[in-house]
Amino acid sequence: MPDHPTAELAWLVSQPCVVEVLDALTEAPRTLADLHRQVRASRRTIASALRLLAAEGAARRRGHCGSWDSRPPPSIRYELTATGRDLTRQLDRLEVWTALYQHYLDPPHTTTSRGGGARRGHR
Repeated sequence: MPDHPTAELAWLVSQPCVVEVLDALTEAPRTLADLHRQVRASRRTIASALRLLAAEGAARRRGHCGSWDSRPPPSIRYELTATGRDLTRQLDRLEVWTALYQHYLDPPHTTTSRGGGARRGHR
């Protein structure tokens, strides 16, 4: 993930269903079936969003000690951690979305070496 906080947040919220899952978990802990009904995305996409959030310390599974790679029992509930609640509070602020929008409008410039590569459209 990128080093800059805005870039890191931009990367996270740009992943499929992450914002929707965060929103659903803000209300209450949910099962995968609950999230599937509320977010209206495939279970695989929701599971990927949950894994990303867990890797960032923003979400956790309650009542299951197994691997995130195995299919959890239907009764397993997912919930936000303190980090996840802080993240949702950040996303509630308009200036955070403005900064994210600006990040995409004016992405950090990367340096490229001169002379080594062909320019697009030219041979």
